[in-house]
Amino acid sequence: MSTIIFNNSFYKNLITPKYIYLHYIHRSIDKYAVSTKVADNGKNKIKTGDLRKNHIICEAIGVTEELSACIGLAREYVLEDEKLRPVAEKLRKIQLVLIDAVEIINRLQAKESRLDSSKIPELTKSAEITCGDIADLEALIAHYGTFLPQIEKVLVPGGGKASAALHVARASCRRCERVLISVFKDADNGKNILAYINRLSSYLFQAARISAKFANRPESIYKPHT
Repeated sequence: MSTIIFNNSFYKNLITPKYIYLHYIHRSIDKYAVSTKVADNGKNKIKTGDLRKNHIICEAIGVTEELSACIGLAREYVLEDEKLRPVAEKLRKIQLVLIDAVEIINRLQAKESRLDSSKIPELTKSAEITCGDIADLEALIAHYGTFLPQIEKVLVPGGGKASAALHVARASCRRCERVLISVFKDADNGKNILAYINRLSSYLFQAARISAKFANRPESIYKPHT
C-alpha cells in the first residue's frame, strides 16, 4: 500500500475547529478537483463547444471512450500471458487510433457548428484514420485465423479472463458502431472511421479466440439449453 505524506499545514488543520478543518479540505478539493462542476447544468464542454449531454455527438464520444476503456482492461489481462504480448501491443495501438476517432468526431461537430478554424485544436484538425489502419486490422484478422478452427455455430463468450474481457470489448465496439453510423451517415469524412470500427469488432473477436487458445481453454459452443 502506498503511503501518502501530508505537509505540516494539513496536520495543523486537524486540530483546528471542525468547521475550519472542513473549509480547508473543501478549498483543497476545489483546487485539485477533476470535477469542475461546470457540467452540472446538463451540458458537456467539448473541444468544439458546449453540447447537451444527451446530444448524439456527446454519445458518440462517450461510447468511443468506453470502447477504449474496455480494450484497456482487456489488455491488462492479455499482458498476463507472455505469448500474447503482440496482441497487447496491438491493443495499445488501437487505443491510440480511438483517440483519433474522438478528435474526428470533434471535428465533425466543429464543421456543423461552423466554428472558426483558429479555435479548433491542432490535434482535432490533424487526426485521421487511414486506409492503412483498416488494412492492418484486416491482415491481423486473417493471420489469427490461420491458428483457429472455423466455427459454424454461435460462440459463448468466455475462455479465460483475457478472452472474456475481449468479448466484452467487442460488444462495446458493436454499440459504438451503431452510434457512429447515426453520426456519420451523411459525412464523407466518416467512411474510414466506420470501416475501422467495423473491422475492429471482427479483430476483437479473433483476438478473444486466440487468447482462449493460448490459455488452453476450450471454446464454448452454443447448445440449446432445453
